Amino acid sequence: MIDDLRDLLAEVTGRPALRRLPADRPLLRDGAGLDSVTGVQLLAAVRERYGVDVAAEDLGLSSLDSLASLARFLSGHGPAPAAAAGPTALTPKTLHLLDGRADGSGLLADPAGLIREMRAAVAGAGGHVLGERHVVFPNGAITVVMVLAESHLCIHTWPEEQLVACDLFSCGAIDGGAVLTRLAGLLGLTETRHTCIPRGDLPSR
Repeated sequence: MIDDLRDLLAEVTGRPALRRLPADRPLLRDGAGLDSVTGVQLLAAVRERYGVDVAAEDLGLSSLDSLASLARFLSGHGPAPAAAAGPTALTPKTLHLLDGRADGSGLLADPAGLIREMRAAVAGAGGHVLGERHVVFPNGAITVVMVLAESHLCIHTWPEEQLVACDLFSCGAIDGGAVLTRLAGLLGLTETRHTCIPRGDLPSR
């Protein structure tokens, strides 16, 4: 299994030298050099190959301690790997933007409730929340920022304009449209505008 994981790692990163990575070498940053994006790409490739949904929060983002720790996790979950089908496709990246008018929903004045519903919307669309921060401004406006294994979700409110803006940067299997559709319903948004912008779609070198 370790050799198969090395192959996946090399395909995801485009660095063939990682096929020789020691099994106990850390995968993040100063080890193999993975960051949050390439870490999620590796877990997506593992899910496709092994049929096991390994959320970064299952092991902690430090779950990507090493190939050995990932192999131990996989050995106790799910079926054996399928045969390799060639290079792993790059993970699609999309920025979803939602603007709308609020109808006076109580959630707009309830940071804890807003965070609870944001978490539920993310989980229901296949995402994983790693952490969040929020700020309530003197005029009652709220900003919530969530870090996801699949990137991030932000909500900003402007009570004086009855305006709500949601930004979701999706990278991986999360259904960004489903997240924003659910939030629009929970917040009772009207006059909504949903914009999708592909990210990272640069010409091949």
